[in-house]
Amino acid sequence: QWGFDNRYINRRTITLPISFNNFSIIVASGINTDESANCGYHMNTKALNSFSYLYGVPVCYIALGI
Repeated sequence: QWGFDNRYINRRTITLPISFNNFSIIVASGINTDESANCGYHMNTKALNSFSYLYGVPVCYIALGI
């Protein structure tokens, strides 16, 4: 699964379209116009159907799992 969330909201939860049953890996990268937050270490929590992101920038993500 992959997606893009363009909300400028700090500490937001992004819900995946399809929940995984057992295991997931999620890679997320923030996109900021001044290049200060173009990294993935702002991810806070991860679940089988969602993850939360701390920084208030648009996010591109890819999620793999079973």
